[in-house]
Amino acid sequence: MSNTREQSRKVVEDYIQARRARDRAALEKLVDVEAVTFNYPSALPYPSTWVGLSGMDELIAAQAAAWSVRSAETVGLYADDDIAVLEVRMSLVPTGESTAVDVAVLEKYVIRDGRIVSMTAFYDDPTLGGHEARQVTG
Repeated sequence: MSNTREQSRKVVEDYIQARRARDRAALEKLVDVEAVTFNYPSALPYPSTWVGLSGMDELIAAQAAAWSVRSAETVGLYADDDIAVLEVRMSLVPTGESTAVDVAVLEKYVIRDGRIVSMTAFYDDPTLGGHEARQVTG
């Protein structure tokens, strides 16, 4: 079943809000809990592909271990039926450092039956200023 542009936009807006609020119950309603796939550039300091709700939990933990978010500004959200693209500008502080790295990110979401089934992130600088060599250990 195809989504409308407005439905796809709302799913992504609700997902971003739930992520920021760390609202697990809301996230479970917004993603395909078994099959959702998150894809990130391989140069980032953590693995690039995460699957399912448990993978999303591991991804969030890996991101928190790699950096803190000083700021995140949504620049735009563009939707068309089953696809949505979110444009974000972030200021990230790598763990153990005090200087922020500014990065622009596009996130492409695929939505089926009102749930996110995949998200692929594209970073303007996937090395985050050369921080790809410091792998997160846990």
